[in-house]
Amino acid sequence: MHLIALSLIVCCSVSFSWANEWGYPDLDNNQDEPFPKWGGLCDSGKKQSPINLHVKGALKGEFDALKFENYDEHQKNLRMVNNGHSIQLSGFDHELTLSGGALLQDFVVEQIHMHWWSEHTINDIRYPLEVHIVHRNNIYPNMTMAANFKDGIVVIGVLYHVSNTPNEAIGSIIKSLGAVKSYDSMNKPVLVADSLAVDDLVPSVENYFTYAGSLTTPTCAEAVT
Repeated sequence: MHLIALSLIVCCSVSFSWANEWGYPDLDNNQDEPFPKWGGLCDSGKKQSPINLHVKGALKGEFDALKFENYDEHQKNLRMVNNGHSIQLSGFDHELTLSGGALLQDFVVEQIHMHWWSEHTINDIRYPLEVHIVHRNNIYPNMTMAANFKDGIVVIGVLYHVSNTPNEAIGSIIKSLGAVKSYDSMNKPVLVADSLAVDDLVPSVENYFTYAGSLTTPTCAEAVT
């Protein structure tokens, strides 16, 4: 079976901490397991992600089209790393820029990473995979600084469901997982075996959810659209 893109949200997830400082609940064995306490803003914040996105509870609006620059370019030198929490991709051959919609500036892709079992739910349903395409507002020089400002980061989150139709971009990533899955390979980047175009990870964006949220890993900074 294969995973195909089901829905698009604009949300959040970036890690600025070491792998041994925090952890996730074991959703594989118990999807009702309570989430651990990470401390600080993660526990006390008022705009924390992830959330349950509900169609009936969403305020409907209309924006200009989102603009994706260079997302269709095949990236031939992508690096993949197992950072202890996720698989992360970086090293883009071309600068990928997101603009339009309700965004007031241009946002540049910094990295892509994955969550097996989606962090967000839609109408109370959790999906097998969520891919996060992390963007930095180009008025800030790096992600650390961008995380200090409410307009600092945009993350496109794509939720996937199982299908008999393969997603070629996901297939390229899966093909290289064997090189990074062991404990000894953690934090050691490898080249992704096949090139892929980032827009192959993204479904139609005519309709999507968007909200003001946070990073979904410590420090849980409330700096994310």
